[in-house]
Amino acid sequence: ASIGLSDRLVQEATRTFELDRPVNCEVCQKRYRAGDIDDHLIEVHRYVPLDGDVLPLREALKRLWQRVLVDHEPTAFQELVRQLTRYQGGLVRGPRPLPGS
Repeated sequence: ASIGLSDRLVQEATRTFELDRPVNCEVCQKRYRAGDIDDHLIEVHRYVPLDGDVLPLREALKRLWQRVLVDHEPTAFQELVRQLTRYQGGLVRGPRPLPGS
């Protein structure tokens, strides 16, 4: 570094500042620290951490189905089952009651 600071120190400071940077949630537009936005998306908006990304549930399921059906990845099947089980209340609806029941 040109001002006498080690490259490592500059990288650590940059990473810290980046995590503290304010960002708006892409879903609800509330303001969060960049370092907290992934947790917010997962906890509040049901996003899913997958392959280093945080994705909307539908996108994550799409990727997992692709990996299961096309790529035949056993670990993708396990993750797909885990996500479907975790979020089944919002995805799977039981049979509709018959009229008059």
